[in-house]
Amino acid sequence: MLYDTDATLGFFIVLLKGKEGEAYNVATDHEISVIELAQTLVEKVFPERKLKVVKNINKSNKCLRIEFARTTVDITKIKALGWKLNFPIKEGFQRTVRSFEEDAGKIK
Repeated sequence: MLYDTDATLGFFIVLLKGKEGEAYNVATDHEISVIELAQTLVEKVFPERKLKVVKNINKSNKCLRIEFARTTVDITKIKALGWKLNFPIKEGFQRTVRSFEEDAGKIK
């Protein structure tokens, strides 16, 4: 997960400092699954909200689950341009939710 401010800064750094014809990954080097993200949000980011993760498995689903090797992207090149992660998952989600709540308060 990458906070939008970090992504935007990464895009500008690539535009301004990147080498023409090169590809750059604007990402984190930390992989997280959807279930891990949900648990992180409930347990570490918003514990005061007393939320819970409910995982339902649809046993009637005829789709096959395919296991594959996990990978993370290489962000060495963009780091070499001076980019760094400023907002880890916890802070990014707190800022995002706070922004939505403030906007919702203005609508009333």
